[in-house]
Amino acid sequence: MYRNFIISFVICAPPIIMDTQLFQQVEEISKEIEATMINDAASLEQFRIRYLGSKNIIKDFFAGMKDISAGRKKEFGQLVNSLKQKAEEKYTTYKDGLTIASAPKTKIDLTLPAAPVPLGSRHPVSIIRKRN
Repeated sequence: MYRNFIISFVICAPPIIMDTQLFQQVEEISKEIEATMINDAASLEQFRIRYLGSKNIIKDFFAGMKDISAGRKKEFGQLVNSLKQKAEEKYTTYKDGLTIASAPKTKIDLTLPAAPVPLGSRHPVSIIRKRN
């Protein structure tokens, strides 16, 4: 009987405890996003996979909204949306920075005509006639 009580308590944990745990997890992920250092393209790709990919961490929070009490769903949804926007902004900022840094320094205007290439030479008889 005692064992059944413990199992039912674990399964039916109060929603307030679950709410605060999810809010704390979102805050931890937010701090983790801010603290993440992106130095090169490989670390940028790891950031994208972890926070914006198809199996990202933030998607789990959207799925966990069903466990939030009705009164706090709006607050939690706004918090998770701001977390996703923060990750997207950081990704685009560093992506733009890395593409600018890796871009070639001199730009070639491909619309300009090519330099003229001299074709052939004068005929030897024409050269002699022109001298006289």
